[in-house]
Amino acid sequence: MTCADRREMLKFALGASLLPLLASQRVAAETPGSSSILPPSGNMLYRRRLVRGLPDGKTFTVTRDFRVRFEPVAAGFILGGEQLSARVEAPEALASFAAIEEQRVETGMFPLMLDAAGQIVEGNAELSASAAEHAMRDVRQRFPVETGKQANEAVDFIEALHNTGTRLTAELPRDLFAPVDNSRSDRREIALPWGDKGEVTTHFEAERDPLTQLMRHAHREVITRMGNDMRRNFEGWDLLPA
Repeated sequence: MTCADRREMLKFALGASLLPLLASQRVAAETPGSSSILPPSGNMLYRRRLVRGLPDGKTFTVTRDFRVRFEPVAAGFILGGEQLSARVEAPEALASFAAIEEQRVETGMFPLMLDAAGQIVEGNAELSASAAEHAMRDVRQRFPVETGKQANEAVDFIEALHNTGTRLTAELPRDLFAPVDNSRSDRREIALPWGDKGEVTTHFEAERDPLTQLMRHAHREVITRMGNDMRRNFEGWDLLPA
């Protein structure tokens, strides 16, 4: 394998590991919501759907359903939740990965603290170093490096993307549950090793319930470019009656 081929493989592997973090990148509202939310007293269904683009044009889709409840507190609301189900659609070649993801129970998202206007003020905080390091370990295990120049290049690349992934936040949009804007876009550039440039472009759209002022549906498209590699990824959310 040539050095250039190895770089491309490392780029793909590390990009794939960090993509869930990049795709969850925060697009913060510039101004907080002004109206108070009026959530129902009972349970609601929260659905999150993540579609990741693969190099061959196919997709890897994960849909998770949660039972959630808005509990009033003095400062606003505590949003508690628990996963009900997970469904994964993936190419046959990724069947083993799909099975692992389908069996995984997401426990780190809830509870969330919301203010009276429904803005997230606590929880789901900035991507921790441990979360980024987990992605790095995954790449190291799948692509063990040799000694010498290739090892140094791989380590440099891993550390560069580690730093980039740590700077990018893994938050939900702060106003996800009470969207401030119906539509907004964001673009940011990231520095890659060997002089390459990377870019993350995000477009967010949402629909708000006029009675409760809560999000009904929202989605975010994320386009990541790393060198010559470009992927489109989609993240969608629904908040529905139980």
